[in-house]
Amino acid sequence: MQLKSNKSFSLLEVVITVGIMATAIVVVLRAFTTIISGVNLSQDITLACFFTEDKLWKSENGFSLEETTTEKPKFDYTYELTDADTPGLKTLKLITSWKENRNSPYSLEFYTYNLIKGGTT
Repeated sequence: MQLKSNKSFSLLEVVITVGIMATAIVVVLRAFTTIISGVNLSQDITLACFFTEDKLWKSENGFSLEETTTEKPKFDYTYELTDADTPGLKTLKLITSWKENRNSPYSLEFYTYNLIKGGTT
């Protein structure tokens, strides 16, 4: 007499497998969204550094640090020019700030010295 082999899956096994697969997909998708938000933050930090470098270049070459464009930039900045301990030098503190998607503020502080040319900044 030949025994029948039961090679089919029960409904419970299929439900458990679908649950495990769904959990794995959710974890992978969440990891991708975290990676994308990290890349966006890294991109914003890089752009803020370029923005600040432009402001520092303008300061070093005698241009005004005041914004002359009419469009609203993503980055806000404040600067403070104070006398340094060494005569003929001024300390420039430049703070660049911006908000991310969830309105969490970020800021970078940069310090440099400005050489006073002919008594002007």
